[in-house]
Amino acid sequence: MAAPVETLYARKSVKDDGKSVESQVEVWGFDVHERGVTAGAVYADPETSASRFGKKRRPDWEALLDAINAGKVQRLAMWESSRGERRASQWLLFLELLRERGIPLRIISHERDYNLRITRDWKVLATDGIDAEGESGMISDRTRRGKSTAASKGLPVGSTPYGYRRIYGEGGKFVSQVIDEEQAAVIREIVDRILKGETIFSIRADLNDRGIPGPGNSNPPWRHIVQLVTNPAYAGQRVHQGKVVGDGVWPAIIEPEKHQRLVALLKSPARRTQRGVELTYWLSGAIACGGTTEKGGLGGPCPGMLRSSHNRPRPGAPIKPLYTCSACQRVTVMRLPTEALVETALLARLSQADALASLQPRSGTNAATVELQAELDLLRGRLDNLHEEAGKADGPSPAMLAAAERRLLPQIEAVEAKLRAATVPAVFLEFDPAAVVAKWPEMEPRRRRDVVMAMCELRCTPARRGGRFSAIARLGGSRWRGSLSTWADDPAVVAVAEALAAGLLPWPPSHPSNG
Repeated sequence: MAAPVETLYARKSVKDDGKSVESQVEVWGFDVHERGVTAGAVYADPETSASRFGKKRRPDWEALLDAINAGKVQRLAMWESSRGERRASQWLLFLELLRERGIPLRIISHERDYNLRITRDWKVLATDGIDAEGESGMISDRTRRGKSTAASKGLPVGSTPYGYRRIYGEGGKFVSQVIDEEQAAVIREIVDRILKGETIFSIRADLNDRGIPGPGNSNPPWRHIVQLVTNPAYAGQRVHQGKVVGDGVWPAIIEPEKHQRLVALLKSPARRTQRGVELTYWLSGAIACGGTTEKGGLGGPCPGMLRSSHNRPRPGAPIKPLYTCSACQRVTVMRLPTEALVETALLARLSQADALASLQPRSGTNAATVELQAELDLLRGRLDNLHEEAGKADGPSPAMLAAAERRLLPQIEAVEAKLRAATVPAVFLEFDPAAVVAKWPEMEPRRRRDVVMAMCELRCTPARRGGRFSAIARLGGSRWRGSLSTWADDPAVVAVAEALAAGLLPWPPSHPSNG
């Protein structure tokens, strides 16, 4: 007679001090060998919580439930009950599932098998589940009380703010938080410049040009100056649950009165940091920067996007509307001729019968689509297997099948929606290309940008010194989505650019230069 096959479920959350997933698997291996049981599949969810406070999914737990419902599990083992669930209600449902399927549960730390059809065994494990949820709740209560106590004492928590460094004693015990004078000087400089009326944009550009390292790992640095300097910690104040609760045990970098003036200035309703939620210039945020993170072509590729801006002319000189990289602030292109080239080339492209053909991912070439299709096939396969098993005499009950469907069908619908979105751009689910061309003059800027980003991968390279402006030279690295050729190698786009530059082709009717 063949030895029974036992399945293992292993889990360890980030914060508990129990056995690692690897240790659980190793101990189980010795255990099955001693008992003469055949080791079967291992389902493992490392660094995930099973409590009501957990936010991450447990994919292997879900797969284990599917396997149980499909009749693929003979025996089940866990290191301890809390590895399965720390929610008592869900644990009891799980025990009911095992009892209905006649699957014994081995708790390795108990060195015992439990038969859920025996009331005493069921009661032991049910009590374990209630105790696990109680322990989880007490841990949460202790953590919350610890944070409240630290707040009442003015002790710092979380990561060390830029401008400070922490000193720890034996055993990692907090001793003090002191000022890092080099970083604190930067904070004081920023605050003084803001209070003197200098813009955040110019301060950020200056700090980046000077190569001053910013806080954290943001690239480019100094992206969140307002959030940084309005932190009450710089005035020596302790914050708990979003509110100042008193003074901290560390020295202030900014005088409290000055910090109050700074916060009042930056958070004043009269201070407009944006023109509203409506997009004004339709290529803003649609053109990728083709520059680098450092001057002179040094550093890595700049991750920024070009946004609407204008030049800073000398007195009496005209203001030129521009698109400028929001990250490096060194790549700039004239707005009006850039819009004219993109609009004319785009509408010509959309007028072609096969305008959307290149957007359809070729089989095996679009990694995201292939991954989504594989996920969809897996989910549909699980559902098909469940229906097939349900037709057998010893298959899952109608109630268990219905429960599995309630879990799987929403997942299938969600992946199908993602696959549709990955295959056909959303804007073309509402309008076909011909309708876009007809509605373009009246189309709102945000919708225009949606069309552009669905059809194009725009990239603007830095300007070369000397020579006349050429839109195709600056945007030559752009390409139609699905195409391997750049615009510089596309005869149709080059012809449009040359005709516009020579005045042989009128600028688009919707363009402001025709107004």
